[in-house]
Amino acid sequence: MSYQSIEQKFLQLPENLQQEAVDFLDFLVVKYQKQAKTKECKAGFAKGAIIMADDFDEPLDIFQDYTA
Repeated sequence: MSYQSIEQKFLQLPENLQQEAVDFLDFLVVKYQKQAKTKECKAGFAKGAIIMADDFDEPLDIFQDYTA
């Protein structure tokens, strides 16, 4: 679609709908900018942010009654 055909269609609209079309275009620009800012997560980006205890896999004391 060419800019001329878009302009022709735009000019056929009444003034209130032209404003609505401009508002929608503004919305699309903001939406696209937000998508462009979103970065993909890379493996290892949070390295060192989470620390697990050495005894993480050990049974908890509160479950001693259930172990044989």
